[in-house]
Amino acid sequence: MVVLGCVTIGQAPREDLLPEVEAVLGPGVRTVEAGALDGLRMAEIESLRPHPGQAALATRLADGTPVVVSKEAIVTKVEAAIGRCVAAGASAILLLCTGQFPPLRSPVRVYQPDKLLRAFVDGVVPPQGRLGVLSPLASQAARAHTKWGAHGREVVAAIGSPYHGQEAFLQGVAELASQEPDVVLLDCMGFTSEHKQNARNVLVDRPVLLPITCIARMIAEVL
Repeated sequence: MVVLGCVTIGQAPREDLLPEVEAVLGPGVRTVEAGALDGLRMAEIESLRPHPGQAALATRLADGTPVVVSKEAIVTKVEAAIGRCVAAGASAILLLCTGQFPPLRSPVRVYQPDKLLRAFVDGVVPPQGRLGVLSPLASQAARAHTKWGAHGREVVAAIGSPYHGQEAFLQGVAELASQEPDVVLLDCMGFTSEHKQNARNVLVDRPVLLPITCIARMIAEVL
């Protein structure tokens, strides 16, 4: 049986995400998980908050508490979590974050959603199309055009987090709907199938791309 290591930038277990991945992968793949913030006290986690100029990432702790961390501050912790998954038998790693990470040190293949999603979005949203991006943080929404506006594609963005309740999430979706995108991307691995369905109820006939299942389907083909 193939073992896939699932590494969150927050804390494991991710009971909100692993069922989504496992449902796509099927019975032939077993998952193990680890988190960059595993074992850290809140004071230690607070010290990892982004400073000016650093990339901010939204995630959650094992008890569901939402936190924001600096990408630059957690790279080595992500690599340590990869090592724990490999020690548990993983022959490949899925990073549970759509943020733009540098190559990560690992003795096995690491699948980074950012790279896979870029290719997927380029394939389904033409240059003349309008892509709607829902990001958890204001700083991420502000960079959405830079991140997703390849080939001159028009990008509209709004703020909505998977970690702060459905009301705030749906406000962000409604803001995107008013800008009439052709396709909407929920740009965070923390969004679930429930978020996707609730977004579709607002967006009606517009496709909604859910990273956790998009990436899991790609990896299932490889594994």
